[in-house]
Amino acid sequence: MQVSEVARRYANALFTLVSSNGSFDVIVEDLKAIKQALTKDPEFLKMLNAPVVSSSDRIEFIQKTFGTTIKSEKLKDFLSLLVDKGRIYLLLQIIESFEKAVDEKNDVLRGTVKTAAPIESEQRKSLEESVSKRLNKGVALEYEEDKSLVGGIRIEVGSYLFDGSIETQIRMLNDDITRSIR
Repeated sequence: MQVSEVARRYANALFTLVSSNGSFDVIVEDLKAIKQALTKDPEFLKMLNAPVVSSSDRIEFIQKTFGTTIKSEKLKDFLSLLVDKGRIYLLLQIIESFEKAVDEKNDVLRGTVKTAAPIESEQRKSLEESVSKRLNKGVALEYEEDKSLVGGIRIEVGSYLFDGSIETQIRMLNDDITRSIR
């Protein structure tokens, strides 16, 4: 997702606010819950952006929807500010930018693991440890099943790509054979 400069500024403001009182864990968990709700139901964000809905109704809707989920009063105030300033439509971008700032602070890289079949939790833990050790950084990996992979694994972390898919292995073998024939 492309993050706008305005969203980045709001995320930095939230990051600075949270840094001053040290409630990172609470805010991160609250933002994860909000992000999950927004990605699960895109109509939620559409309703918040609808021009026919007043600011007070939007704030009330947020409070009713996330009243028990959001534990941080600072985050509730921040969401109200976004509504008042007409920037609530940037919420997903702000969350993404905030997550990146937290990851940088914690020296963590985010990545995606694609496999043809599901990976068990023990394998996931081992994989995360291996990638973390290889990159000398912490990693947070998301796992996806990719039916286009015949077998093997493809890992993208930051700007790194570890491609152990069967397709790539066959292509490399083919290239080696072609070079040796010439």
